Amino acid sequence: MSGREAHKSQSYTQAQLKSLLLHEVCRKEEASTWHPCRR
Repeated sequence: MSGREAHKSQSYTQAQLKSLLLHEVCRKEEASTWHPCRR
């Protein structure tokens, strides 16, 4: 695969990871009064 393709898939993975991490935080903060998923 070309360098540009690799970079694209890498940034896509980064975005997915960030999203997953956010949802993980939401699950951990479920008992808290606020978190991003509950707007």
